Amino acid sequence: MELLTVREVARRLKRAEFTVRTWLREGKLKGTKIGNKDWRIREDDLNAYLNVHFNRKKGCNHESARIDGKKFRNRGDVI
Repeated sequence: MELLTVREVARRLKRAEFTVRTWLREGKLKGTKIGNKDWRIREDDLNAYLNVHFNRKKGCNHESARIDGKKFRNRGDVI
C-alpha cells in the first residue's frame, strides 16, 4: 500500500494542490490527515476516486480510470 502526498496526487492529476485538499476536506477523496495540514492518500483510494468521478462524465466510454495501469483519461487525454 503506497501513501501519496497531496503534491504527488496533484501532479499525477495535473490539478492544483488546493483542489486536491478541497476534495479531501469535502470527503470526495479519502485521505488521512497528519498533524494540522498534511494529508496522505492511499493509491487505492485515489483509484477509487478516479473510477467514480472521471468515468461518470458524458461521452466517457473508456476502460476504468486507473493510475497504476496508466489507463487514466482526463478530458480525453491519456496521461
